[in-house]
Amino acid sequence: MKNPFVRHRESRWLPLVDWAVVLFGIIIFTLAVLPNIVGASAYFDEGYSAFLAKVDLLSMAGYTALDVHPPLYYALLHVWQLIVGDSVAALRLLSVVLGWVAIVFAFLIVRRGFGRRAAWLAVILMALSPLFIRYGASMRMYTMALAIGLAATYVLVIALTSKRKWPWVVYAILVAAGMWTNYFMALIWVSHLVWLLYEHRRTKDVMKSWRYAIIGALILYLPWLPALVYRYGEIQVSG
Repeated sequence: MKNPFVRHRESRWLPLVDWAVVLFGIIIFTLAVLPNIVGASAYFDEGYSAFLAKVDLLSMAGYTALDVHPPLYYALLHVWQLIVGDSVAALRLLSVVLGWVAIVFAFLIVRRGFGRRAAWLAVILMALSPLFIRYGASMRMYTMALAIGLAATYVLVIALTSKRKWPWVVYAILVAAGMWTNYFMALIWVSHLVWLLYEHRRTKDVMKSWRYAIIGALILYLPWLPALVYRYGEIQVSG
């Protein structure tokens, strides 16, 4: 079966068109989320995010250990508010920036797998997606999780076509970062495994590298693993 994730031949000027389309998509997305960023009142979950952004990192870890989300987004929001301020609009802007990152990696994945025209269309459709716009204007970790998931997918594709080790190292870091951001990111890593088993189950080097990457990710995630086990064990027991 032909692997779609191979490099396509490019002329010298078409890459400029590519990035012009990406910039256009980013502008569309930004204009779409702007009214909600500056006009909408903060809802309860956003208020919780704003509260956690102001506490020290150790207290933040304690609070999030009792929550349904891990602390990486809140830690990033903490640093962000030190730079741009703690107004609702300023804090929401982080999700917009992470949305830009998600658009870029979505473009790179689709262009590599299906060609530039499909990538152009993907960028525009993503920029106009109601769900993406909704969460892009929210002071929550959803665009961060999306950016990490897309970045990890792209790096995985690079790793499969490269003989170097660094893509697998970056992939391990992104997998761990995803789990430090949202527990449901595990579903993305499972989908990666399913795809690898379908395409590369007989390629020993690929599966071996993937196993090492996942072990590295688990090591990076070990400090938070007890909180995950405790939290979801408590949910199962008490509801």
